[in-house]
Amino acid sequence: MNNFMVDGGDTNGIIENQAVIRLTPDAVQEFRVITNTYNAEYGRNAGSVVNLVTRSGGNSWHGTLFEFLRNEALNARGFFEVQKASFKQNQVGGTLGGPLHKNQTFFFFSYQGTRNRQGVSGIAQSVFSNQERNVGNFSDRDPGGFTGALKDRLCFPRDAASSPNCFLATTPYSTIFPNATIPTSFLDPVAGNILRNLIPSPNVGANTLAVSPVQPDDDDRISLRLDHQLNREQKLSGLWYFEDNKQLSAGTSPGDIPGFPVVTPERDQQINLSHTYVISPTTLNEARISYVRQARNGERNPLRVV
Repeated sequence: MNNFMVDGGDTNGIIENQAVIRLTPDAVQEFRVITNTYNAEYGRNAGSVVNLVTRSGGNSWHGTLFEFLRNEALNARGFFEVQKASFKQNQVGGTLGGPLHKNQTFFFFSYQGTRNRQGVSGIAQSVFSNQERNVGNFSDRDPGGFTGALKDRLCFPRDAASSPNCFLATTPYSTIFPNATIPTSFLDPVAGNILRNLIPSPNVGANTLAVSPVQPDDDDRISLRLDHQLNREQKLSGLWYFEDNKQLSAGTSPGDIPGFPVVTPERDQQINLSHTYVISPTTLNEARISYVRQARNGERNPLRVV
């Protein structure tokens, strides 16, 4: 129910009604939140109005440079984590503003690049032990052998019309697989391919896997503002904003082993144009045009299994 604006232009996203523009702090001149008794110029939503005014250049040159660094050196291990997740973040950027034509045309440019490498808070999950994977021996998991019996007739290769390895219904599993061992020749080739390529070996104890895959998150933001004084009464202003974001997400929920990555690319752009005209000491006209574009590509899984 909130209304987000930048330089008086609409910057509301149609996907989640979020603010499309996420300016770097050094590019913001003013920040205003209005929660009630709105002026007639505002509308659209019944919640608050959040309005940002971007910074302009001037007759003198000004600029900034910055870098923010975070890493896992001082991070603690999460309570449910078997191992500490990786975490590295770099934010670099800067601004530059000044005159293109003294007393008439000015510009202000800002850039911020974020490179985030953060591991998922993984949990311990049960997987096949090396003995189970390599020779089909499940005696450690079932020391007394497999319990239960067939409900239907079963042949190996599975459901073959004629085979020397056929067992009638009610045959105990312990008869088919003595010593809780399944011959690898009985495994379906597709299942064996999935086991080799998608199910990792244990890394904690005999049959426990703890994974904390790193999720890359790359973000680049650029803004450029131009101001031109046509004469004493009229002024033109323009803002261009561009942001590219590409995030890879890897879930580690139970059953999602080892976590299948999904890449989600996003691109946000906005152009604001305004013309301010002081018609008389008591009359002011402001005309604004705003264009917003959000691009969301379909999620892509970069993992290929042959």
